Amino acid sequence: MKTQQIYDREIKKIINRDNVHAILLVGAGSKVNRKDFHKLNDIDIFVINSKESFEREIINIDGVDFDISYMPLKVLDKVILNKQKLMIKILKNAKIVYKNNEDIDNYLKKIKCIYENGLKPLSDYEIKFERFKLYESYKDILNGLEDDINTLFLINNLFKDILKSFLKLNNSWLVKDKKILKKIKKQDKKLYNLCEDFLKAKEIKGKLKKIKILLDYVLKPYGGVLKYWPRGKYPIDK
Repeated sequence: MKTQQIYDREIKKIINRDNVHAILLVGAGSKVNRKDFHKLNDIDIFVINSKESFEREIINIDGVDFDISYMPLKVLDKVILNKQKLMIKILKNAKIVYKNNEDIDNYLKKIKCIYENGLKPLSDYEIKFERFKLYESYKDILNGLEDDINTLFLINNLFKDILKSFLKLNNSWLVKDKKILKKIKKQDKKLYNLCEDFLKAKEIKGKLKKIKILLDYVLKPYGGVLKYWPRGKYPIDK
């Protein structure tokens, strides 16, 4: 059975099984023709329903991988109201494949508008926290160099955090981890080259040197690392 036939069958099952307002194709599937579905790693679907909580299932049906998110309409309302970054990014190019609620078009228009208007720049306080948080992580690495395995673990964590902070500081929409380097390559070629240097470094000493270069490059436009935090407001949930 062809991938598109399996897809059609699953869509019909969802419509008959759930109280569905709409079914949306997202990700790569929203950008390709049905005849090319077999080229996808998986088919990403959002089912907008009337349930109480967000649910997700990742399943294989007759050799085809599906990643299905079940989003209550009231959760979609909150996504738009709170401009939730990840969901806005995921749904910005969603393709309607079924709808039983005419308001769905307006929901997607609002999401696209939010995305096109861009993110609100970080406040001075938020920038200050990014500078301090990254330095604290770097300092933790320097204070635990006697444990090579833990040092490598912390260095790699900091590498990802630096790139995420770069996107935040530059008012860029966050992406899934697997797409971060691709986005960095498009946005800042020099930073991408520094990432390559870091990833190719074999020894801990070399990685430490490269991570410090990355840290300084990303934070320099904002005043560099912040080593101390004067008494004042501090986010305990970060």
